[in-house]
Amino acid sequence: MAEKLDGSKIPTELRDVSTEILSDLQRVGLLHQSPNDGRSEIQIADQSLHLFLPFLTSHDVKLVPMEVEFCPVAFCTGLLNLVEHVEDEAKRASQTLPGGGQGWERQNAAISCIGELAERVSLWTCGYKDGRVFLGKSEQPKVAFMDVIGLSDRQERAARTQLQLEMRNGAHAAAFWEELFQRRVFLRNLIKDEVLPFPSIGILFKELEQLSGRAMSFASSAGCAVWSSLEGARNRALRELVERDAIAQAWYNRLGITLLRAGFLNEILRNSLIEFLNQRSRHWCVLSVETDLDIQVALAVSHNGSGGRCVIGSAAAGTLVEACESALQEMLQAENSLALMDRAYPAQTESGGSAARVPRQLAYARNNSIFDDLPLENAATADERQALVSFSSDDLLQSCFDRKLRIYEFDATRPDLKIPCVKLVSPDLCTWEPRFGKRRLYEGVVERGLRATPGTEEEFASRPFPF
Repeated sequence: MAEKLDGSKIPTELRDVSTEILSDLQRVGLLHQSPNDGRSEIQIADQSLHLFLPFLTSHDVKLVPMEVEFCPVAFCTGLLNLVEHVEDEAKRASQTLPGGGQGWERQNAAISCIGELAERVSLWTCGYKDGRVFLGKSEQPKVAFMDVIGLSDRQERAARTQLQLEMRNGAHAAAFWEELFQRRVFLRNLIKDEVLPFPSIGILFKELEQLSGRAMSFASSAGCAVWSSLEGARNRALRELVERDAIAQAWYNRLGITLLRAGFLNEILRNSLIEFLNQRSRHWCVLSVETDLDIQVALAVSHNGSGGRCVIGSAAAGTLVEACESALQEMLQAENSLALMDRAYPAQTESGGSAARVPRQLAYARNNSIFDDLPLENAATADERQALVSFSSDDLLQSCFDRKLRIYEFDATRPDLKIPCVKLVSPDLCTWEPRFGKRRLYEGVVERGLRATPGTEEEFASRPFPF
């Protein structure tokens, strides 16, 4: 035992953790003090914390618990200060990344928050020292870069313009991007179990920025998860990937959502959560989102009654109960974030040049009605029998295989942190980010009989996902 933090004994595994982080861990409920031979002793309250100790000892992290009066959900917010990995120390810039977590207990919320920050670190390039990256050769077989990124031809041309890149006459766009930079990572095909190289700029944050010198990124945190094992991380990452796919098709096509009755939600959800939601002035609902994959996807929506001040939460899970509860927790966390953004960006600052800095979620909440973008008022009632069907992780993966969906895995685990982290990408599954190059975004709802003809890029681009 070492001795610090108000003279309390502290376990040896925490000896390298700063006093500031130890204090934060106590505040969020992950450490507690117990008497031992007349002296207080620091003890770990949640054994999951052990997984993240290498991360907490090597990074500048701030954790703050957040409580909402009478709310049965606990919240935690976090800030991570990251320094870029570049050879020239004079050019090393720092960036503060926010994170959040929620759960039924404050320890769950704190672990969730730390896990989200650990995901961010795992997907952040370590620069020239990153052992996960290698220099590839152009003749190597690859996963098609632009198919995974999902840009349409129009968006791909715009990206080249933004990066001030010119493609030689007769060159093919796909080959252009794959040969532009030689830094590669390995992806594993989940169906064929083969390993193929892929441009690192499509996986790791700050790779493209450092290589191009431009403030642009193709990397995304969607389909990324950490867990105590790679298998667990993979299962969670896949659920998020297919959740985004279902939400994207529903949002851009305005189809594929059905309303879960209040009476049905009363039967399947916790009474404490229902009572809290109903006693507020905000209106709320939960919708089932249709998908052709073996998973339950839920979308929770809250607004001011006329569709304004809207936030959403979404989740995918093996059971509808789990998906609904997770989506509602995400929705409540989004409400907290909206309140913080409101204070950070007073409405009067939207006049003049500062308007562009207002986050898109806040701009949408202030200026738009969700009723204009999703048919909430006229949504059909969900089939509650189908909603009670449950699926396993193996069911979900097999349904992806059955539909011949290509899914690739990047092992994002950093050797120094040893936190199992998986990032999944797919040339087929959609993203709710405004990337309009994937056939499934247009054809998926047609194949399922929800729409007679596919939508157009112009239609989708006019209403990008705002949350």
